[in-house]
Amino acid sequence: MSKAIDEKINVVKRYLPKCNSVYNCYTYGNIPRDKFNNACMSYAGHMEYEECIGLIDETLFGSGKKGMIFGINGFYKDSQKGIMLYKDDIQWESLGNTYNLNIMNEMLEKLYEIDTRPSGWDIAGGLLKGAWDLYQASSGNIEIDDDDLNEDDEDLAFFMNGIQQCTEHIKELEICVNDALAGDLKEKLDAISEISELLTDDHAEFEGEEVTCEKMVDGFIMVLTDDNDIEGVEQINFEEKTIEIYQCIAEILSKNNKNTMGQELDRCFKKYQIILRTARRTLNHLKDYIEEEYTE
Repeated sequence: MSKAIDEKINVVKRYLPKCNSVYNCYTYGNIPRDKFNNACMSYAGHMEYEECIGLIDETLFGSGKKGMIFGINGFYKDSQKGIMLYKDDIQWESLGNTYNLNIMNEMLEKLYEIDTRPSGWDIAGGLLKGAWDLYQASSGNIEIDDDDLNEDDEDLAFFMNGIQQCTEHIKELEICVNDALAGDLKEKLDAISEISELLTDDHAEFEGEEVTCEKMVDGFIMVLTDDNDIEGVEQINFEEKTIEIYQCIAEILSKNNKNTMGQELDRCFKKYQIILRTARRTLNHLKDYIEEEYTE
């Protein structure tokens, strides 16, 4: 679960119970499934139970067929048509005497702020774009103020360190994949555990926001190829393909067929091996290109 979703859950848990003085309010982890199902069938759109972070039951006998239901990206009200998205900055003018309008609107404002603030990649992308602009400016012999140069030099170092960090991350994953392909079923399962830890814990940090190394690789490619054709570099959708591999492994494990599990896992690992090799080779091309441009 992402940091933003955790924040939304905490906001709803803090505010929703205070929104209504009469009707029952439920928050994530304590939402009755029957009320959730009735709300979805009566007035809400498609929503998975795990995506429901809040519910207000306005019915007399507690059926849940009338009220409000809050999801990850927005909420439904029985008297309104369609989903109301948090990012649209919804503010109620009236809701009925039982509602504390100020508390409700404060909660929606908090959810709006979470959904519209810059993402980790938005922040990182700005820094990386600025660093690359300096490379281009330097190679074009554009005069730059010394004070500005010192600040931008820090961005350049940050940029190169980011590529190095992603490369090291990929190398660690490659070691795990190679061990899995060479090992027996137990060693394959051990490797999966190590891969999972790397994907979960090995993040880059930008302005307090965590970004996966897989997303950073895609970001490097996007920023550097925005106005340039770089030999050996193209979009590889590293994060998306990594998620697909992870889902493939999870599906194999869920079948729990030990007769075929080893072979099926090997097929996944071989695909992942190619993806990792491509990502590492792409980063090497990017690094070579930057160094060449900067030293010209």
